[in-house]
Amino acid sequence: MFQNDLWTYLLAKWNENTQDLVGKGNYRFSIDNGKFVIKSQVTDTYRIEETEYIPMQVTDWGNSTQQPYTTIDLQDLAIPLDIACRNTQQTKCETAIEEFRAALQGIQATVGGYNVGFRISQPSDPTSSVKHGGYHWITYRVIVMLSAGIGLTYGNGILSTLQMKINGGTLRDVVVSDLTLSTAAIQNSSNRNGITKVSNNQWTQQIDFTVFYDADIDILASFLNWLWQDATLGQQYDIAVKYSATITKTNTYQISNIQQALSYGTPVGFVVTMVTSL
Repeated sequence: MFQNDLWTYLLAKWNENTQDLVGKGNYRFSIDNGKFVIKSQVTDTYRIEETEYIPMQVTDWGNSTQQPYTTIDLQDLAIPLDIACRNTQQTKCETAIEEFRAALQGIQATVGGYNVGFRISQPSDPTSSVKHGGYHWITYRVIVMLSAGIGLTYGNGILSTLQMKINGGTLRDVVVSDLTLSTAAIQNSSNRNGITKVSNNQWTQQIDFTVFYDADIDILASFLNWLWQDATLGQQYDIAVKYSATITKTNTYQISNIQQALSYGTPVGFVVTMVTSL
């Protein structure tokens, strides 16, 4: 069940905190009479060890929207997560909450077979302290907002299955935000030197993509050179697109057109059109 998988994921993210505040739940805070511990057997001994933990609870799983896309099973949730700690743990707890938010804010993850995108609210002000089981407790609340779906791709997601190389080089991963491929049959096609190739069975393929600039990748540096006419017009590039674990398609292309985005003189990325070599 997605909710169970999501809760396990959230708890694991919380337990990555650097404050040694182990989280546990889901239950009503009033059950354990103030003594919140995890009992576990020490490896290779008969000794039982107690670990103090932070009570955590999703107070309302009902605040969600399920939409009728059977192949995607899209779910939008905004779930309130309560986190309780002793007054003496307040500073550590607030640090752990910020670490939890930073670990999830804006990320995409696979949870229970769903692609999930997260947003986390600022924590609420702590509640007034309540004496319980001999301790004074305060509670914080954050709202975990997410969209989840089977095979869902987000608008700000990247296509990480695209690799490129200058012909004769080594394939490198490049970060692109979109990719469009089109193929057409042509007759009597001519290359960039104007030489006509007479054929009734010639195919040409066009690939359009937006790529983010990385100065450490030679392919992208060559794009910059091409734009400023410092590169060979007919430079060839190999592009590999992975469709599945068993299907990868590779072809050789030449640049047809490049548009560049600049920010304060620094390249941000390129909008590139390439065609197969004729």
